[in-house]
Amino acid sequence: MKPFPVEIQKCEGFWLCVTPDAVVQSFGTIIAAIGGVLGAYLLLRKEFRYKEKEKEYIFKLEFRKAKRWVDLSLEHLERFHQSWENGTDIRLLIDGDEKLLQKTNEMLRDMSSSIIPSKILDDYDGLEYEFSGFTFYLNMYKNNLFLDGIVDEDNIRENLRKSIDSVNQHISNITNKIDL
Repeated sequence: MKPFPVEIQKCEGFWLCVTPDAVVQSFGTIIAAIGGVLGAYLLLRKEFRYKEKEKEYIFKLEFRKAKRWVDLSLEHLERFHQSWENGTDIRLLIDGDEKLLQKTNEMLRDMSSSIIPSKILDDYDGLEYEFSGFTFYLNMYKNNLFLDGIVDEDNIRENLRKSIDSVNQHISNITNKIDL
């Protein structure tokens, strides 16, 4: 048997030498790669949203407990501020208020930062910061540090009012952002 003569043509330029099936296969590979990346992105996004919702749910459960203490403390602080404004002596009640604030601070501090949703982190930090300073006002009043005129009593009372208002704002922001 005689071999058939095979004639191989030389191509001029890369694109002229690419066969149609190679073009189809290349486009198929590119589309599959894009589809894979898009699918992975959507799965990761779904997982992230699920984790965020789970984190928010756990935070809501924990924050409801702490919020009871926060609300009770705010009620006592409002009463303390009003009595201070009116000139009523309430030194006997301050010890109980200090213990209440201490418990509230514990509840806020003990909440794990890993369960606090990122959208309310600033408000939660502000809430915790303001509550950490309320014992200062009680101690100023209890120890009557205004007699010598070293500390301006009106300024301290005004700062207490601002702190109470700030806590109320932080609580409002938190409850609005997480639908508590």
